[in-house]
Amino acid sequence: MINNRLMFHREASEYTGTTTRYLTNQAKTGRLGYVLTSPRKIMFYKDDLDAWMATWRKVEATAR
Repeated sequence: MINNRLMFHREASEYTGTTTRYLTNQAKTGRLGYVLTSPRKIMFYKDDLDAWMATWRKVEATAR
């Protein structure tokens, strides 16, 4: 079974260790997938957040 649940903005922020504003900016610039449930409500799939955070590890590893 695939566990790809949706997270509300604040929950996604806590999960990734970032601010809600940063997540919004990443989503609006196309760096992070999101679901717009209403004109002012953004939700994120956990799998998308995991993939997005995995790119951080690759960048950090190559920077060293």
